Amino acid sequence: PRESGDDFLENADDDDVDERIRGDFPEIAQEVVDFYNENVDDEPGFRYAAVKTDQYLHCPIRRLFEYVLENDPNEDVFSFVFNELSSWRVAANDTLRRVNHGSIGPYVHGQQAYGGVMLSGTVEEQRLHFDVMTYITNFAHTSDPGFDSVGANLWPRFTLENEETMSLQTPFPRVVQDYKKDVCDFWNV
Repeated sequence: PRESGDDFLENADDDDVDERIRGDFPEIAQEVVDFYNENVDDEPGFRYAAVKTDQYLHCPIRRLFEYVLENDPNEDVFSFVFNELSSWRVAANDTLRRVNHGSIGPYVHGQQAYGGVMLSGTVEEQRLHFDVMTYITNFAHTSDPGFDSVGANLWPRFTLENEETMSLQTPFPRVVQDYKKDVCDFWNV
């Protein structure tokens, strides 16, 4: 039987990952292994997590944005990635100590809660919390995330000519050009 997700991520070696990839992608297994070995500098289990996250999350979202813009180049599309490993997750002994797809939740909902314990986070995390809430409030009100909580970091539109993604992180949000483009080009071939 397969190990639980957390156990696999923490304990897998290269052979375990290669075996899973061969099972998941029998026709292109070696290409996937080679690509991720060359492009993801992480422990084997987390390289496998990157494969699955790119396959099921990052690249389909990117492809959806491209599809929307190919059909209507004037459509407002905004892309983001949450890249903050919060100090309160580390303090709470979060065993993975990684950013995952649910990490943004407390920043969106106005609380930094983990395991039922309210934690305040660092000053930079508190600012990021207000930035995320400001962007989301702006987006809900105007369909444009606009500026952060101090009016400094403008969230750019994602376009086919300028594929910019807002990286929500400390000390300040920043714009990333062509986020995961090379990875998604690999998967879209």
